[in-house]
Amino acid sequence: IAKCQRDDIRYGDSIFKPLGRDSKSFDGFNASCVIVDEIHAITDDELYGLLKQAQASRTKPLMCLITTAGFVRGHLFDTKYEEAEAIIRDIELGEDPGSTLPIVYELDDYKKEAADESAWMKANPAMGVIKSYDYLRDQVRAAQRTNRWNDVYTKDFNVPRNGESLFFELSEL
Repeated sequence: IAKCQRDDIRYGDSIFKPLGRDSKSFDGFNASCVIVDEIHAITDDELYGLLKQAQASRTKPLMCLITTAGFVRGHLFDTKYEEAEAIIRDIELGEDPGSTLPIVYELDDYKKEAADESAWMKANPAMGVIKSYDYLRDQVRAAQRTNRWNDVYTKDFNVPRNGESLFFELSEL
């Protein structure tokens, strides 16, 4: 039986412990498994490197990076997203992906598919369980009425964007 304490959970010699965002406190850290949630919000570029280094002595380390797309550009999310795209392209070409398994849930063509309920599960694999169709339907209708899609594209369909609502996409100029 696991023993739950104020700041961690212990089972045998294992400890599950939430960590803060201060990368200065991670030196000397030794982890078998690292789970980082909401990587889109991480602006401390040293943090990932320190967590990765914390697994250097492990023979079978496991690192899970979990996130929606978010609005912070130029940091860990963008780097990992580009790496995931490259690995997926390699897999499609029949090449060995190595030890990384990227799983990316997103729409193929977000401008067309955001209003298509049959496509929503591509970006929301637990559609109807975690996020309701009624909720997302309301979000899409509001975005259609106001032409303010930024939050819906990013948070509901995992489209990387900055925090601004754009009148034109860069690709349209």
